[in-house]
Amino acid sequence: MKRIFINKNDGIAEIVENIINDADLDITLVIPKNALIGESVSNFRLLKREADTANKNLRIESVDDDILASAKASHLPSIHPLFKTKKIRGGVSDIVTAEEEDLPQTQAQPEHKNLQEVISGNEEEESGEYFHETPEESVIQEVSPQKKRWFFRPKFLIILGALLIVLIGGFFVAGALRKAEVFVNFEELPWGYEDKFLATAATTELNSETNIFPAEIFTEDKNITETFPASGKDYVSHKATGKILIYNAYSSEPQALVATTRFISEDGKLFRLNTAVTVPGAEIKDGKIIPASIEANVTADKAGGESNLTGGERLSIPGFKGSPKYEGFYGELIKTSGGFIGEKSVPTNAEIESAKEKTKDLLISNLESSFLNNRPKGFKILDDAIKTEIIGLSVNTNTDDQGNFSVFGEAKLQAIGFKESDLEKLLVAIASPDSTDLIFKSINLEFKDVSASIDGGELKFSLTVDGTLTQAFIKEDFANQIINKDIDDIRDLVSSLPRLTDAKISLWPRWLKRFPNDTTRINITVD
Repeated sequence: MKRIFINKNDGIAEIVENIINDADLDITLVIPKNALIGESVSNFRLLKREADTANKNLRIESVDDDILASAKASHLPSIHPLFKTKKIRGGVSDIVTAEEEDLPQTQAQPEHKNLQEVISGNEEEESGEYFHETPEESVIQEVSPQKKRWFFRPKFLIILGALLIVLIGGFFVAGALRKAEVFVNFEELPWGYEDKFLATAATTELNSETNIFPAEIFTEDKNITETFPASGKDYVSHKATGKILIYNAYSSEPQALVATTRFISEDGKLFRLNTAVTVPGAEIKDGKIIPASIEANVTADKAGGESNLTGGERLSIPGFKGSPKYEGFYGELIKTSGGFIGEKSVPTNAEIESAKEKTKDLLISNLESSFLNNRPKGFKILDDAIKTEIIGLSVNTNTDDQGNFSVFGEAKLQAIGFKESDLEKLLVAIASPDSTDLIFKSINLEFKDVSASIDGGELKFSLTVDGTLTQAFIKEDFANQIINKDIDDIRDLVSSLPRLTDAKISLWPRWLKRFPNDTTRINITVD
């Protein structure tokens, strides 16, 4: 009889398919405890129906009483694997109980079912698979108390089995949870040095003879707009300014528009382009024109608040009137503001100059702070190796509703720096020209006489070094070398490390002789 084992999470469709596709006609389906199939008795009725349709003799085997009960309710033969009658060469095993010791030999009554039959709900097991007691075969033999051995008593066997399970389980658990620690300490070599150095963008190599090593140049731009209160008063006349979208729904060809090109609303409000723009060509798809657009800045033709608009108005181009382009090119107002005629707050000359200086200082501070906080990690930027330049400052004296005017500022930062790791490698090469396996355990650097030529890509400085060198040791690489090795081999490997002063190796549990095969269970500490 073929035995098919299923997993807890196997679905009924998958199980039915496995049964039908199996070539054997006699199948025992082994179901684990708490399997998904056991959630409904209808699953077993489906198994029964499909097995009968496929002419399969199906039997259920499980240690789960609920699954056995569902199988019984669905008229499927079932069995508990722990209660099978053992095969005995030449017959069935003898059964002796305390109550039977003084009874005469009798034959088992056929109307009393054994424990296996009570669970499975079947009177018979398949012939050849298990042996059963029948009225002709079942014999209860008398065994005298003197013949019983203490080590055959059930209580002793249970205790012995439990101890074996604990010992074996403990061995495997200890092996799975084993961990190791390696402590190593290397010789320390104090070293001091003072000399001049040159970092340059013109090289990519380290030169320990000339003290030249690579440098990199960094550039960053920033702009800000700051508002300031205006205390003066004046009669002013301002035109509204804002943005529009210009559409090309005419052709796939781009269209250039010159500065001051007029756009007019349906109620006659006129706006002009501040600068020349080129409207991109429309997309032609399936014979249809999909308009293209571009954003542009405009200024009202006349001063006053009537040109302050919230947007959405369609604007035509008078220059195209009388041609097909008149309908194909048009604008859409986004928003305009600032138009005003009358007395209004205005900044004084002193307020303008003060606002420009404050904007300049704030712009430089923000730009340098942003650069230093966001520069690539591992790079050293000296204080005197940064140059910041104000590109432009423009003042908008047209105050807003709160009486504030604004200053727009732009600045550019340039800096030259070097990788700290490059400088350390250069210093190691200077300290030990014939050795490539040293690193700095600690280092203190004092930079003096810094001179930067950012345009020339050079950074010069004097350097005083006070540090301690030690053996280079990569813990991750060493951990990969010692995984799953015998502890004696690891002792030899640790002892062979150059410049080693002392070491310690520990393994838990102590009786294990081999390191874990997982580097996460190996802790390496360098003092």
